[in-house]
Amino acid sequence: MPLWLVATALAGQAEGELALDLLHATSTSDLPSSGPQEGLSATELGTRLRGSVEQARFGFVLDYQGREAVAGQFPTTPYRLFYRAEVTATVVEDRLVLGLGRFMAPSVLWLAVDGVRGTWTPSDSARVELFGGRRGITSARSNLGFDTWLPAVGGSASWRGQRASLDGMASFAGDQASYGTEGVVPGDATLTTTDTWTSIALTGGGTVEPVDDALIVGARGTISQGASWLIAPTASSPELVVTSVDLYQALGFVRYRISDGARLDLDAISQVTAVPISLDELQDPSFTDLRGRFAGRLLDMAWLRPDVRLRLRQDRTELRTGLA
Repeated sequence: MPLWLVATALAGQAEGELALDLLHATSTSDLPSSGPQEGLSATELGTRLRGSVEQARFGFVLDYQGREAVAGQFPTTPYRLFYRAEVTATVVEDRLVLGLGRFMAPSVLWLAVDGVRGTWTPSDSARVELFGGRRGITSARSNLGFDTWLPAVGGSASWRGQRASLDGMASFAGDQASYGTEGVVPGDATLTTTDTWTSIALTGGGTVEPVDDALIVGARGTISQGASWLIAPTASSPELVVTSVDLYQALGFVRYRISDGARLDLDAISQVTAVPISLDELQDPSFTDLRGRFAGRLLDMAWLRPDVRLRLRQDRTELRTGLA
């Protein structure tokens, strides 16, 4: 149920958007351990609020998402997340903008930062952004109190020419995960454990257009230390611990427009995931994908898009075909 609010004035501008949703869930269990209530239900209200205000060279941007339990017996935990609450100032028109507050940083990782950032646009084809501060929300979508300091620094740069483009991002950030049993009733004891680690993420890529409006070739590489995390026993101990997962990825693609009615796409991607625990081969998430897709227009009435994909894994090889 979205609502839009827009207001303008001679010296400034404000606009906003509000969306609401209602979620109702039920659960039934007749197991002996399910407790005295065989059926449980929960009703939650979700809220998403976006807005911005501009006045002369200054602005404020807000992006909030929340979910509250309004009825039911489920021990649901509400969450209230500010993805963005940032004051901006245009120092040099169309060239330099500074921001202060919470914002989503340019990073391979999901990174909400409380801090400062600057965006420099030296020309119409180049852009540089630097940021620094602390992580405000964990990758598990939990708010961090202001008494917790997990550093977050990094930046991005991009350049786009007439027939080529380059871009890259780098970030260093702390992260945190909690696991265990939380008290359901206020005052209950909690048995939660919190682990903290740091993540480093680097990515870079580019495209080249050798033939104008016909052929595009591109490549990208990504290194992400601590890209994700999991809770599992280690090889030497059955105790549950949080351990980070490293990700390495390489991607290449070719886009060729044969004619106005025919196109060919080729993609190759290889991903290696370093999991520092003992896993069965069937659970190894590393793979290499090779995909080809052709798009052809049929009698100026419709498009046919056959595609074939070959996935290579340590334990098996998959061949998939499709037609759209």
